[in-house]
Amino acid sequence: MNRPLRIEYQGALYHVMSHGTGILWLYRDALNFKNFIELLQRVKLKYGFIFHTFILMQNHYHMLLETPQGNLSRGMLYFNRELARAYNRHFKRHGAVLSKRYKAILIESGSYYNNVFRYINQNAMRKGVTDRVENYLGSPWYYLTKAKECNNLCDEIREVISWKVLKSHLGTEEISKILTWLNEDEESAPKIHEKYNSILGSDKWIKEIREKYISGQYISDEIVQSTKLRMDHSDIWKMFRALKDYKDHKKYRDIVIFLLSKHCDLTQKEIAEKVGIKSGNAVGVRLFRFGKLLQEDRELAAEVERIEKCKM
Repeated sequence: MNRPLRIEYQGALYHVMSHGTGILWLYRDALNFKNFIELLQRVKLKYGFIFHTFILMQNHYHMLLETPQGNLSRGMLYFNRELARAYNRHFKRHGAVLSKRYKAILIESGSYYNNVFRYINQNAMRKGVTDRVENYLGSPWYYLTKAKECNNLCDEIREVISWKVLKSHLGTEEISKILTWLNEDEESAPKIHEKYNSILGSDKWIKEIREKYISGQYISDEIVQSTKLRMDHSDIWKMFRALKDYKDHKKYRDIVIFLLSKHCDLTQKEIAEKVGIKSGNAVGVRLFRFGKLLQEDRELAAEVERIEKCKM
C-alpha cells in the first residue's frame, strides 16, 4: 500500500506531529520534558533542523520546523527512535511508544505559517488544560517566562529555538509580544488542501510544489533530493583536524565515532563503514559505553569538549 505524500527539499517548513501508542502518555513527569528538549538539541546539531516552536502534550507532540538540508525523514527517524528509547529507559518498559509513523505537513510561509504557529502553541488552551499559553508545563513559553526558577532548562530552550529565523517570520523575537499574540482568540485548525492532504498553502504555491515534486496524489516512496546534504564539511573537518593530536589516545576510535554520531547526518551503519567496524550494532554498543565513560571521566569529557569547540 502506498504511503501518503512526503516531500523533502532544502528550506522546507513542516508541521510535524506524532502520538503515543494506545493510552500511553508521552508527558508524565518533568524528566520527560527535559529529555524531549535535550533530544531536540541533538537533532538540531546532528541534522541541522531549525526549530521554530514545539509543544509536548500528554499523549502527543507538535513541532514547527525547517530543514535546511532537506533531510526530514532521516532526522525524524532518529528523533522518534531516541524518544522511544529514552521513554522506555525512564519507565523501565519495553515495546512501542509511538502509535504510528509521524505526520508531516509541508507549509507555506506567511499567513499559513502564522496559522500553524498559533495553532501549535495554543494546543493546551484548546484542550482546556490551561487558560494561557505560558502556564502549560509542556510548552517552551512556561520556562522562558520563568527564567529564574527554571534557569538551566530556559537556557536549553533558548538554544533550541532559532530566534533570528522566528523574527523573520513573526516580525519580533520579544517573548512578551509573541505571548500577547498567542493568547488572543484561539486559532482554527489549519485547513489542509483537500487533494494533497500533506500540504498547506495557497493554490498558487501548491501548484508550484505539485509541478516540481509530485506526479500524482500518492507516491510509493518519499521524495528526497537526489543529493543528500551533510553537515558543512568545513565545520566538521575543523574538528577532525584537531583530532590529529589524539591519534595515540587509547580512546581515539571511540572519540571519532562519538563525534561522527553527534555532529554528522550518518546512520550507525554508515559510521561503521567509515571507521572499519563490522556493524552498526557494534557502533551502538561503543557509543553507549563511551557515553557512560564520559560521565565518569571528567578529564576525557573535557578533552572531547575542546575538540568540539574547534568547529565553532
